[in-house]
Amino acid sequence: MYRDELLKAINRTPGDVKKNFDDHIFGVLVSDVRQAGAGVIDSPDGEDEELGAAHSSIRYSEPKIDKASERRIRQGIIDACWLSG
Repeated sequence: MYRDELLKAINRTPGDVKKNFDDHIFGVLVSDVRQAGAGVIDSPDGEDEELGAAHSSIRYSEPKIDKASERRIRQGIIDACWLSG
């Protein structure tokens, strides 16, 4: 996952994430992730020299959550996503 704000900070766009012409980008707001019951943290990827600084991860509020809660959170994130390109 890449945060748009961090992509902009390294002069990149969401389109730069695409590796192949027919790849698609899905977007979701951090606020929608939070509303679904999770959070977003910066997690730079040192193995990705080009875009690694903009990498982020979705985290649950608890280290272990039950399967029903995990499904509810994931579905909330999926429902909030949009196809960007």
